[in-house]
Amino acid sequence: MFEQIKRVTYTLGSYPQQSLRIFFTGIATFISGLAVLWYNQTAVNWVAISGVIIITIAILVTFVGWIGIFAHRLSQIIHRAELARKLNKRP
Repeated sequence: MFEQIKRVTYTLGSYPQQSLRIFFTGIATFISGLAVLWYNQTAVNWVAISGVIIITIAILVTFVGWIGIFAHRLSQIIHRAELARKLNKRP
């Protein structure tokens, strides 16, 4: 089971720059969704609904980027722990 977790973690965390870009794109989209809601100070329903949809998509995109960043960091921790375990083995 640990090997499966390690494989998934290494796969998800293999592109940290792309994950960071996705994360910041989600944050920028979230801010634009908030701007749409702020612009909708009158009772125009379609603008408010589109703002909520933009915010929902932004939260999902940000979460995907965060998972990639977290997986990259976790894979580094696992790799360093394995190296330390190999170095500390005494024959």
